[in-house]
Amino acid sequence: MERKPRGFWTKGSGKKIVDHFVQGKMDEAKAVVALREACLEAGMEGEYELSDTTLRDDLHWYAREARKYLRETRSGKAQVEPSVPEFERTTVGQAGRLVIPAAYREALGLKEGDEVTLWLGEDELHVIPSDRVLKRAQALVRRYVPAGHSLVDELIAERRQEARRE
Repeated sequence: MERKPRGFWTKGSGKKIVDHFVQGKMDEAKAVVALREACLEAGMEGEYELSDTTLRDDLHWYAREARKYLRETRSGKAQVEPSVPEFERTTVGQAGRLVIPAAYREALGLKEGDEVTLWLGEDELHVIPSDRVLKRAQALVRRYVPAGHSLVDELIAERRQEARRE
């Protein structure tokens, strides 16, 4: 998982930006820029994906949680602020099965049957929803492909040229 400084989203800069976004004091584009700056100030560079896609996804997830918390608080249901524990222990089960705790599944938007991508860090196992892997890959490619340029059209043109030569 990506590591974030403790409290960044629940008490720190991230929470303030999300609150401004939820209250309509800041639009999405400005919130994403502010989040990037706050992440850099918090030293999250290199540990946390700072792409627009990831920042936007996180902004919307925390905004949904903030709105849900406000609704529950007004209705008298919630007494404590929602948060995802930074660390949680779990046990490897039969056949190597690993149960992802509910708070983490909810934070990642995972439901039964969803695909995840795993990779090994130095001595860590990382789990990321497969749809986010695709979004990250697309964001990386977008950095190197000029606007209005279609890689698909380029590939099709190359294949047609190859077919004509044969």
